[in-house]
Amino acid sequence: PVLGYVGKKMEDDYRRPVGKKGLERNYEKYITSKNDGYFKGKRDVNSRVIHDKNSIKKLRVDGLDLHLNIPLALQRRVEMMLDSMKEKLDADEIIVGVMESHSGKVLSLASSERYDPSHITQKDIAALNPKFSEYPYEAGSVMKPLSISIAMEHGLVTPDKWFNTFNGKLQIGKRHWISDDEKFPALTVTDIIVHSSNVGTSQIAWRLSGQEFREGLLKFGVAKPSGLDLSRDLPGQLKKVRKLDHKLHKASTSYGYGMLITFAQLFKAYSAFNNDGIAVTPRLVNYLEDAKGRHYTLEPK
Repeated sequence: PVLGYVGKKMEDDYRRPVGKKGLERNYEKYITSKNDGYFKGKRDVNSRVIHDKNSIKKLRVDGLDLHLNIPLALQRRVEMMLDSMKEKLDADEIIVGVMESHSGKVLSLASSERYDPSHITQKDIAALNPKFSEYPYEAGSVMKPLSISIAMEHGLVTPDKWFNTFNGKLQIGKRHWISDDEKFPALTVTDIIVHSSNVGTSQIAWRLSGQEFREGLLKFGVAKPSGLDLSRDLPGQLKKVRKLDHKLHKASTSYGYGMLITFAQLFKAYSAFNNDGIAVTPRLVNYLEDAKGRHYTLEPK
């Protein structure tokens, strides 16, 4: 699904390939051949073109080659691991990404749902869309470090501050409850992350205004295209400030529900944690190369 596949289109009575998904689609204008080669002139009695001063020869101009940041051996090992884990967990699909956080170089991007681009069958249809950047979903608990770090940035909590976590059950209003899988009477901010406490994360998020919370998530790249160089890069969805001022909406968003994010956005956001607070744009393509071996790089979006 990262590479994508090609279809066909008619152009000046020629049937040409056209990129449909993935890298084939995103880089189509660079990798498509620019000019067909031909030799034109008068023919002799045996129908061979005569080479003389009136004959015209035009060399073929190929498109550029893509060189990825992905080592094939690593990608293969990751895909084998995914196949094993999919069976073990009985999952619909598992996707994995590996990236250098300081450079944005994607070293592996893999899905358990794969196909052969040269032989697509009916059962492959669901796998044709690269879900890395095309499938917004409710992320769940992986949003907690983002929510808590926003509160830390505003000086509202420190890693060792204690919170009452009410043995894993907290009421909001008359009808709504927040609950935890693990029950603790109290936890520090650090342990709220370690034990993935919804109760603790909600209370931390409540210290933020709806405006502060929303702006913090936007800074991480939530609800914005990630810039990953695939065919489509959907933005996801985040609630408006007036809703995030409401305790229930703020709580559910803080632990990853009631909002939509793509894998690529999370991928990008998490790079900030081990890159001095700078989130980098994930890049699959290292450089493009022409027939003479010259290299070209494109600036990230």
